[in-house]
Amino acid sequence: MTPKPLSADIAADLDAAGDQPVPVTKPNDTKLFFVVDGEFLERAKRAMRESEVVASVQRGVTDPGMSLEESQERTVTAIRQPQQ
Repeated sequence: MTPKPLSADIAADLDAAGDQPVPVTKPNDTKLFFVVDGEFLERAKRAMRESEVVASVQRGVTDPGMSLEESQERTVTAIRQPQQ
């Protein structure tokens, strides 16, 4: 998708917000969106993937019916999930 220029007021809000997301809505819509810096988004996506891997490993450790091999397989599968 091609990046679109922001309005001057949203750009000013981004500058003032620093690393914090800026909440925005579309005209005539109450759905809330957040504008964030691309690096912030990538860090958040990476943290979510890492959290999912940790949760997968934790399930493997706490599930008494799971073998070590199955736990390892789940971990490898979680790590190899496509990075979105």
